[in-house]
Amino acid sequence: KKKFKIAKTGGLSLARQRAIDKRKKRIPRRLTEAEIRRNRSAFEEMDDLDKSLEEDLKELEKSTGEKPEEDLGEDPAEYVMEKSRSTDGKKEIYKVRKRDLGKREKNPPLRLAAFSGALITVSDSNDNSLSTIDVAWIPRYQFGETQKWEARLNFGVHSFEIKSAAVNESFLIYDIGAYLAYRIYQGLYFSLGFGVQQWQNTAGESYGTNSIGVGYQFDTYKLKVIDRLWLDYTAVGNTEENKEIKFALGLSF
Repeated sequence: KKKFKIAKTGGLSLARQRAIDKRKKRIPRRLTEAEIRRNRSAFEEMDDLDKSLEEDLKELEKSTGEKPEEDLGEDPAEYVMEKSRSTDGKKEIYKVRKRDLGKREKNPPLRLAAFSGALITVSDSNDNSLSTIDVAWIPRYQFGETQKWEARLNFGVHSFEIKSAAVNESFLIYDIGAYLAYRIYQGLYFSLGFGVQQWQNTAGESYGTNSIGVGYQFDTYKLKVIDRLWLDYTAVGNTEENKEIKFALGLSF
């Protein structure tokens, strides 16, 4: 009988050694602490570069008065590494996720598809008061070197009610006005306006209005359509000297 010798490597047969090597290739290798630290350091450097770029863009905007175009493409700066622990608290877990950049858009100078919804509190010299809802179309135009100025029109409608010993009626008020606003700091602005109210009651009279207000325009949309909030105080030139306080949301499409 012929005898065959089996080649051995380190006390193991060649066939068995190959099987072990093949199995090792299938098993994912765990990262060492040093490798995790190196990866974390790399992502921290990316974040530092991203912050430095944002600061440079702000400086450029201040010096030129123009907002530079932002590159929102796929790049490493759009990803962040998060550190957390397992539920048993024994292991540190690192996750990489895409940074939420939000909806970034330049505000176009002319905005026609702009509307508002507001809560109005009305009071008069006879100590009467009520709250009502106002809806309006508010086309606007921003101008100036950095669009700090804004001209805005207001075509609104809200309900009103008069209760007295002589009169008890509910009706609508059509409100037409023009506003000029100036951006004080970032999105914060101050506005002045004048207009006219057409009361759809029995008398059917019209009254002039004067308004003063303050608001804030967001740099990104909230809930996809909300672009600003503002508070207005309006004096109506009627006999009862109505005063209106309006808290409004601006919506753009």
